Amino acid sequence: MLDSGWNVRSLESAATGVEFENTNALGKSKTYARFKVPGTPYMFPAYDLNRAYQDTDVFVSLAKLRTTPPAA
Repeated sequence: MLDSGWNVRSLESAATGVEFENTNALGKSKTYARFKVPGTPYMFPAYDLNRAYQDTDVFVSLAKLRTTPPAA
């Protein structure tokens, strides 16, 4: 977000408890959270994900915007 020019400090101060977490890895936590698949899973009975997914009340996903101009 910083590389894209976003003002992260203003977003963090928008409300109390606003945090940013890169969930591609372990992040700030020391352990992963296990999420069991409901019903009868086809391949995996559970997934180990960043603990931020378990600890959050509201989750907002920001997609990466590609800014490469289209080919002519």
